Amino acid sequence: LGYDSCLPEIDKVISWIIPWKVYTIAAYSNTGKSKFAYNLLSHFSKQNRKILFFSLEVDKWMVLKDLMLNYYDINHKELYSWFEYNLWDFEHLQIFDNVYDLEMIGKTIEFYKPEIVFIDFTQNVTTWWRSEYEKMWTIAKKIQQFAILNKCSIFSLSQLSNSVAKEISKWDTDFVTLKWAWELFASSDVILLLRRMTDTSNNQPMIAAKIIKNKFGAVQNEFYYSVNFEKSQFKYRH
Repeated sequence: LGYDSCLPEIDKVISWIIPWKVYTIAAYSNTGKSKFAYNLLSHFSKQNRKILFFSLEVDKWMVLKDLMLNYYDINHKELYSWFEYNLWDFEHLQIFDNVYDLEMIGKTIEFYKPEIVFIDFTQNVTTWWRSEYEKMWTIAKKIQQFAILNKCSIFSLSQLSNSVAKEISKWDTDFVTLKWAWELFASSDVILLLRRMTDTSNNQPMIAAKIIKNKFGAVQNEFYYSVNFEKSQFKYRH
């Protein structure tokens, strides 16, 4: 029932990407959650999958720019002329940077009937609930319902609590707190926890991805990726 995500070493552990499931990508601020998502977005675009991308942090042209850098394997200097590239490559992609309301997100998903949805990032979704806990509890439950009712895969990008990071010295599932949103942990089918590292052999950036929740199998150790942040390109190391 599933399809690949361009990260085969992770796909095998989580039984591939499955419709009506929720995949949460979590990290502390300024780690690379969005870059990680753009890498997946580029891959799914090449598969001609019908995608909705809700950008709640940056405008849609920034998303499209980063997507094109990855998709065409080019740098910023080579992107001087948009007409050199065929935007029909992204005809199955809809990017929204002005839809924040939770109910409107649900209606948009229902209208477009996508295969894959990205929400970047979850804490910026708005609801009528007042407290942060009530708000995030509602968002988590609704996202799960959106995936099930529309038979689509949803990638939810979530920030971790920086206050928790100051209190712990190592990764431990018992201490990981999705910002204001423990319910996101409960309602997600898979959670990938990202952290930024430096490759000591060449002083280049790396990303470690750890599966801290997996309804389809065992929780695994970290997977390490060399990263070109400009192109949002991740290369598996080990």
